[in-house]
Amino acid sequence: MWPTSRGDRTLDGNEAALIASAIAAMLDPIVDQIADGCGDDDDAADDAGSLHAALHTGVSVYDSLNLGQRLAILHRTALHLLTPAEFPDRQIAAVDEATIAVIFNEVRDWVEMESDCLSADDPQQTSEDRYLMTRWRCSVLAACQEVLGPGEWDAFAEEALLTSVPMDQWEEWIDYLASAILWDRDFEFVDSFLDADPDSARIRRQALGIDDDYFVCPAPDPNPAQIDRLVADIRLTLRPFGVYWGGDRQPTGDEPF
Repeated sequence: MWPTSRGDRTLDGNEAALIASAIAAMLDPIVDQIADGCGDDDDAADDAGSLHAALHTGVSVYDSLNLGQRLAILHRTALHLLTPAEFPDRQIAAVDEATIAVIFNEVRDWVEMESDCLSADDPQQTSEDRYLMTRWRCSVLAACQEVLGPGEWDAFAEEALLTSVPMDQWEEWIDYLASAILWDRDFEFVDSFLDADPDSARIRRQALGIDDDYFVCPAPDPNPAQIDRLVADIRLTLRPFGVYWGGDRQPTGDEPF
């Protein structure tokens, strides 16, 4: 259960399936980088050139995390967004909201790739090709209908019309979905707050209604022995939403994050 802008919610239906697919897409590159040894140096995330380009999101709070922390924060986010597990007994922090933003950035990136790759006039494409190349857009549209109710997206409910929606329109719809979870985007101001005089920063936080620990609450930092268990638990959490990997284990009931 997550403290969203619409109250404490456990996501379900098309919204949950979209989020689960995005988390799965984020998970595999992290696991690959850890397997290649890129997660051995805790300072690796400080050097933008030291990680695979796919792991740079443009969200500085998230990009500052090392690979283990990214894995752990995805674990926590999946657990509390997609299951009834209670959110930790504290105010939501910058690292939590930044991770939500990155998840929706992932959705946007996949929609953009679909838009770039699929030509509506290509006679060689089969119906299966078209499904594979429109499934993210279908998922976004279904989530909009479910979460946001009637709207402009209803005019494009037929799959054949999806390709006529411009990318800036998809971005707007994805932002609407993100706003159904995010309270705001205060995490984007992290640098200006952390670099400011403490008294000035405190006054600004109070004026904006930002909790004192919002920017400094740390991401969990697992030790190497916990990595495999975190990966298995994330995959198991995503499985009910149509995301599956072989060899998923049963939950232990004693999760570290």
